[in-house]
Amino acid sequence: MLIQFSCGNFKSIREKVTLSMLATKDGEHKECTMKIDEKIQLLPLVAIYGANGSGKSNVLQAIGFVKFLVNEADSFHEGDDIPILPHKLEEHRPSVFELQFIVNGVRYAYGFSITREKILEEYLYFFPNGRQARVFERLEEQYIFGNKFQKELDEIKRSKTRQNRLFLATAGVWSNAEEVKHAFLFLRNELVVNQFASNESWLHYTIDQISTNETNKNILLNMLNYFHIPVENIITKVEKKQLSYSDLPPHMPEELKMLLLKGSHVNYEVKLVYPNMTIHLSEESRGVQRLFEIMGPILDILSNGKCLVFDELETSLHPLLVLQIIKLFQTPKLNPKHAQLIFSTHDTNLLDLTILRRDQIWITEKNSASASTDLYSISDVKHVRKDENIEKGYMKGKYGGIPLIQTNFLNKWVEYIHE
Repeated sequence: MLIQFSCGNFKSIREKVTLSMLATKDGEHKECTMKIDEKIQLLPLVAIYGANGSGKSNVLQAIGFVKFLVNEADSFHEGDDIPILPHKLEEHRPSVFELQFIVNGVRYAYGFSITREKILEEYLYFFPNGRQARVFERLEEQYIFGNKFQKELDEIKRSKTRQNRLFLATAGVWSNAEEVKHAFLFLRNELVVNQFASNESWLHYTIDQISTNETNKNILLNMLNYFHIPVENIITKVEKKQLSYSDLPPHMPEELKMLLLKGSHVNYEVKLVYPNMTIHLSEESRGVQRLFEIMGPILDILSNGKCLVFDELETSLHPLLVLQIIKLFQTPKLNPKHAQLIFSTHDTNLLDLTILRRDQIWITEKNSASASTDLYSISDVKHVRKDENIEKGYMKGKYGGIPLIQTNFLNKWVEYIHE
């Protein structure tokens, strides 16, 4: 479970901002919060609002960037640049990323600072019995290891590390220490990031799940019916085909043909069986297709207690369907494994304190003075009542995060047209 994420000097984020999943003392919807121990109570989801260009997607992309560096460490060879995108006014300053999370009841803190050339600093701590213990600290090529990990991690450092690779990504593969494995696998597998309006690989993932597991298929059918889509059966066909030379376009470069011929092509076909008809998924509305795409991953997230990071969750989905997805995470009986959802949205229908707590509504705003993204929750804004109409206040600009539109724009546009 994610406790909080911080980053600085990444895209529009100039100074460090923090997105927290810690529940405040707000008494509203207390039943949906997840009590970990006497000190830690986490939120199952947060929603990020903000004007176009304010940086809400960049906050989520920063989380995705951490996951990318962990997953793709092996692709970084000696001398390769790290593909970091610092703020345009801070290109020579390091970028910073920090996370706190819980695995098997133990809290971890992990962070690093980087430039395009190398990892400057990196650390991993864990908190057995609530006390901080060091796994490793790194200052460029200088390392300090906790006593428990000294021998093994020192050997990995001497034989496996490079200045442009995260040490956790390397140690996570080679170390047998469960503290290292837990932190590595959380970032690699438990933190799931989607930043695209359509993701074909997610659709294929859903199809693979229901093609190979009848239980998953039945669960998905029940979920579709939960969303008032009366599907009685799902027929899938997964066909792997070895490509032949004649299947490829004649104008394609020979080098590319040789590369493609080494692999196989997979055809996916899905039909939804309703009470009185059968419809191919490609003939369904974009909303149903979109729902089908994301339900497999959401099923995986809820079943295994993972954390899902999703940019613009409402794209091609009816607001009522988005609300039902939120309820899946907010309802303890439907979310017994403490899965989490972090998403950006423009859907103001969700700005309702009967749906979300004040600490679950976050705002990004572009600070004109610093040309930087600010990030804060409604609970940080003073004088927000428990019975306040949040949607109305947001649209009036009370909390920030809305586009500033010139009132005389339409008049100027009319003048331009006539000219």
